[in-house]
Amino acid sequence: MHIRLFWRSLVRVVATISLSAILPATFAADAPSPEFISLALREQLTRSPVEIAYIHTASGEPETVARFRYARSRQVQFLEGKPEDSNDDRASRIWFDADAGSSKSLYTDENGTVKGRIDLGRRNTQLAFADLPDPVLYNFPAGTLMDLARSGSVSTERETINGHLCWRVEISPTSLQHHRYVAWLDSEVGFCPRRVETYADAGRCIVALFSSYVNLGKDVWYPTAAQWVHSKDQEVLSSASSLVTEYALVPESRLCALDFAFPSGTEVDNLILDAVYVAP
Repeated sequence: MHIRLFWRSLVRVVATISLSAILPATFAADAPSPEFISLALREQLTRSPVEIAYIHTASGEPETVARFRYARSRQVQFLEGKPEDSNDDRASRIWFDADAGSSKSLYTDENGTVKGRIDLGRRNTQLAFADLPDPVLYNFPAGTLMDLARSGSVSTERETINGHLCWRVEISPTSLQHHRYVAWLDSEVGFCPRRVETYADAGRCIVALFSSYVNLGKDVWYPTAAQWVHSKDQEVLSSASSLVTEYALVPESRLCALDFAFPSGTEVDNLILDAVYVAP
């Protein structure tokens, strides 16, 4: 009887020791590969088109406030906006087709004249600005977070950003040797970023914070608040923020409906053809 009790106690002790040794390893989060992170971000892009409306505030004298409507799909990006205090009903518009590799813009110049532009890519448009509040297509000088994450280096342990456990990804782009990018990505929101830091030439730095993520459906996550701080040699130069007021998953047909043609009489600068003409 005593021998049986001894063996039962011994088994319990061994089992407790074994479980205490196994559980941390079993439930520890293994660092994802850069390829996995890039694919997870691409999955956010391909699950469904998204459309949002947001208010963007930029520091300065005076402070500027503008309202924007932004939509994206796997193939298309669209941005429309105008200053909040503008009495002009005309809004600037940008359309980028990834498959065609070209963009078109409709804008009002400093003389109040509506003009158009066609160009390769989107690097010379507002769609390439760092303060476009898109967590998946976040803009670095060398490309988007989704594309550059594939070549990044992932931390071995998660780090806490504003109360959220995130994987730190460091990117050293080969196209811009003196640049360094760091992103903290949260697996709970589809590996979208909570914080992004861009270190460029001459001591310039941009820090971006994304918060208040919502699940739009189909596990597509989007932040409803974002902030940016631009600095040089640790001195703050400017700041900006965006507040998303509307958000929804939309069908592909909605993106097609946002496409636009240049109004008749608009002077169009076609940089692809190196030609300037007037829209018929």
